[in-house]
Amino acid sequence: MAGQPITWNFGKLEARLAAVNRIADSKRTAFQARLKNLHRLRFPLGFKLRKGKAAVYEPGEIMMMGLAVEMTQLGLSPEMIVKTLAYNWQTASRALLVATRGQLALLTGEEEGDEQAPPLPVFAFFDPVALAPLTLDFEAGGPASTWDTPYSFYFADLETIGVVLMDPVFTSGHRLSLINVSTLLARMIDDPFKDQGQNLEYRYKFYRDVERWADRNSKPLLADYGKFLRDWMTILLYPHYFEEYFDDDLKFVCKMLGMKEREVVQSLRSFRGLEHVDVDPQA
Repeated sequence: MAGQPITWNFGKLEARLAAVNRIADSKRTAFQARLKNLHRLRFPLGFKLRKGKAAVYEPGEIMMMGLAVEMTQLGLSPEMIVKTLAYNWQTASRALLVATRGQLALLTGEEEGDEQAPPLPVFAFFDPVALAPLTLDFEAGGPASTWDTPYSFYFADLETIGVVLMDPVFTSGHRLSLINVSTLLARMIDDPFKDQGQNLEYRYKFYRDVERWADRNSKPLLADYGKFLRDWMTILLYPHYFEEYFDDDLKFVCKMLGMKEREVVQSLRSFRGLEHVDVDPQA
C-alpha cells in the first residue's frame, strides 16, 4: 500500500457511513439511494461516475460525502446540501485541511509522547434557514446573503462559535447548526475494515491523503474572484487558523485584482469593520 493513494469503492463508503450513522440493516437500500442521489446532483464536485465502472473515492471525496450526510441529519434537502457545499467548496476544503492537520498533530504527538495541549476541534457551521421562503427578506426580493443557507457556511473552533452566533452577518443571531469535522474525520476510519481499520499506519496515510486533497481543493480559482474574496475573508476573521496562508493569499488577491495590499484590506475593513488587521502602509 506504500506510495499508493487510498481509495474506497461505493460499498466501502456506504458501509462506513452507515456504521457512523447507525443505519439499520433493513434500511441500507434506502440509505444507498440517498447517497446515489447526491451523485445524481453531481456531488462531490469533480466526481464522475463512469458507466460500467465501479465508483472510486479519494479520501477527500469520502469526507465530503460524510459532511453531506451530516447535513442531511441536520435536516437540509439534498439540493440545498449540494448548493451549500458547492458554493463553499474552498471553505469546506479548508475546514477539512485544518481538521486533518489537527488530527495528524494528535496522532504524531501520541506517537512521540508530546504532552502539549491538543489542537482545538474544528466545527463547520451554517444557519439552516428552513423557513427562508416565508421570510420578509425573501418576499421583498432581498439579496440571498440575507436569507440563504450557503451564505452562512463557515468553520471555526468552539472558542469562536460563541462570537459567530452573535454576529448577524453569519447567522440569525440565535440559531446555528454545527458539525464536528475533527470527530467526523476520526470516526470515518475508526474501524472501516477489520484487517486494517485500526492500524495506525493506515490512519496516518488516510489523514495525509485528506490533507493533500484538501490543500489542493482549497486553492482559489482564478475564474471566481468574488467567491475567493469571500473565502479569503475567513482568513481575516480567523487569522489564528491561517497564519501560513495569510501572507501568500493577500499577495495573490493583490496580484489578481491589480490592487495594492492597503486597498484590498481597507475594502474588507469597511465591509466588516476589521480594524485588527495590520497593513504595511508602504504596501
